[in-house]
Amino acid sequence: MYVASLVQGLIGMLPEFFGGMAGLLMGWAWGRWQARKAWKKKSFERSVVLGLNSIDLHPDAAPGEPVASLRLRTLFERPLEMVLPQPSMQQVVKEAMDKTTVAMPILRFPKDGSWFILNAILNQIASQFAEGVIREELGYEVKKRLYLFCMTFERDDRMYQYKTRIMLMDKELFLHFPEAGEVAVETESHLLRVETLRALRKEYQQNPHLFMAIELAL
Repeated sequence: MYVASLVQGLIGMLPEFFGGMAGLLMGWAWGRWQARKAWKKKSFERSVVLGLNSIDLHPDAAPGEPVASLRLRTLFERPLEMVLPQPSMQQVVKEAMDKTTVAMPILRFPKDGSWFILNAILNQIASQFAEGVIREELGYEVKKRLYLFCMTFERDDRMYQYKTRIMLMDKELFLHFPEAGEVAVETESHLLRVETLRALRKEYQQNPHLFMAIELAL
C-alpha cells in the first residue's frame, strides 16, 4: 500500500517537474536569443559604463589650432541591475533610453523622479573615490574637484557599441566647453563625443535636473 501510494505521488509530481524544466529551458533559450540579438546589433542596453570625459581648454590657441582637448576613460562597466537594483528605476531608465535620439542622447527623466535615479548613480560614483574621503577624514591633504554627471545612450552609427553611459566631467571645464572649433581627440571615433558634450551643455542650461553634481577627492 505504501509503495503504491509513493508511486502515485511521484507520478503526480511529473507534470509539475517537467513543466518546471520546460520553463527553465524556455528561459534559457530566450536569454540566448536576446544575447545573440544584442551582439548582432552591438547594442548592450543592460550594460552601464561610467566614463570620464577629461577636458583641457586651450584659450590661447592660435588660428587653426585645437581650442580644446578631450580624453575618454572608462572607470567601470557594470550590469544595470547592479547600478540600479530597484526594478522601478531600471524601468524608468529603459523608457528614457528608448526615447533618445542621435541629436540628443541624454536620458530624460521626469523632474519628480530624476533625483532618485541620479542619487543612486552618485552613490556608485562615490564608492569609486571612497579612499579620498577617508584620507581627508584622517587629516591627509587631498585634492577636490566638482564634477557633473548625467546618463546617455548614444545612437550614432559611428558608435562601436551602444551602451548606457554615465557621463562624468569636470563641471567648470564642461560649462566652458567650446561650442565651435576643433577639439583634439585621441582617435577619430571620439569626435562623436565632442558633439555629445556640446549637445549636453545646451541641455544643462534648459534642464539642469537631468544632471547632478558630485565633489570628488583624492
